[in-house]
Amino acid sequence: MYQNSEVWINGRYLGKRPYGYISFCYDLTPHLKFGGENLMAVRVDNSRQPNCRWYSGSGIYRHTRLTVTDKLHIAHWGTFMTSEKVNEKSATVLIKTRVQNEGGNDAECTLRTDILDRKEKPSGRR
Repeated sequence: MYQNSEVWINGRYLGKRPYGYISFCYDLTPHLKFGGENLMAVRVDNSRQPNCRWYSGSGIYRHTRLTVTDKLHIAHWGTFMTSEKVNEKSATVLIKTRVQNEGGNDAECTLRTDILDRKEKPSGRR
């Protein structure tokens, strides 16, 4: 969203994101009416910005997604991957994944990560 966005769900203020051109997310769970109607409101204000050098419009201009998760899930922005060694024939890849548990009890899980080649076939060693 561009610029200075504010978001509400069912009359509850979720937050403000100053500026624009950056991803953000809010947890709607505590404010939802399960089994009922929910109303989301978004306000975008670009009125105080004399930024006519580039696009001076305002609003939602990219994909907007509603992500639904279980209480035990991979955290938002929770997967990080780096390529430490790269050459023409191979690469060494380090992957870190943060699992988030929003349940009231300890939970066990198994995390499996597959790296696929461009033909969507498993690639390399694990």
